Amino acid sequence: MGRRRGPGSTGVAIPDLPVEWWRSDLGVTLNGSNVSSWLGQKVGYDLAQGTAADQPAYDAADAVYNGQPSITGDGSSDWLTEVAGAGTLGALLGRGDDTPFTLIATLRRESTGAVTNAMGFAKSTDSANYKMRVSTPAGAGFNVFRRTTGSVVTSDAGTLTAACVLSVVFSGTTVSTWVNNTLVHNEEALDTTTMGTNPDRFALFMDPDSVPGAYGNFSCAEIRAYTSALSTGNRQSEQVAMAAYAGVTLS
Repeated sequence: MGRRRGPGSTGVAIPDLPVEWWRSDLGVTLNGSNVSSWLGQKVGYDLAQGTAADQPAYDAADAVYNGQPSITGDGSSDWLTEVAGAGTLGALLGRGDDTPFTLIATLRRESTGAVTNAMGFAKSTDSANYKMRVSTPAGAGFNVFRRTTGSVVTSDAGTLTAACVLSVVFSGTTVSTWVNNTLVHNEEALDTTTMGTNPDRFALFMDPDSVPGAYGNFSCAEIRAYTSALSTGNRQSEQVAMAAYAGVTLS
């Protein structure tokens, strides 16, 4: 189990549960010291940025993540995203039919004091309609929110200011989130209204066509995406593997 090779045929063990898996030592294409593409190692969903000035920075040995590589958005213009379309992770997980999903990411907020976005699903031609955003308001906390004709936002809680494993589990109507296995949002409602249009791409650090339009100053070492609301046991086992890679201590 778990020995399938990814698109780059690295021979690295590919985790079984996620539908897609990005890790900072795999699938990264550099433009000098910046990241122009980050290729998923299961399906091959590609997070890319063709504009050099908007490409996140790459650190080949980041002390924050136990010497593993990291990818960092500058909070000003950097972002990575899929090319919008039907065959994207955003279209698969971000469908407007309240399809459950789970996202687990190893990340850190590099600065505080402004509203920023870490990741989420959006539709490039309909910026008022997005399924989910992990966002940090002014200060150290964060929330998860969704917008259709209005928005439903979880309470501002937790902290992403240290390297952590963040888990977001969406049941179809509610969201629960954990920081290093500590529950910070417990089955809070996002929205029960069918989306007007389906999101068509997944974005990291920001998607410039989405509201509210704030770029995230985050570093990231790994992302795993799932087509279900993971059980407690599966979520915890995935968190353990991700924490081990990046040197994060789980609570």
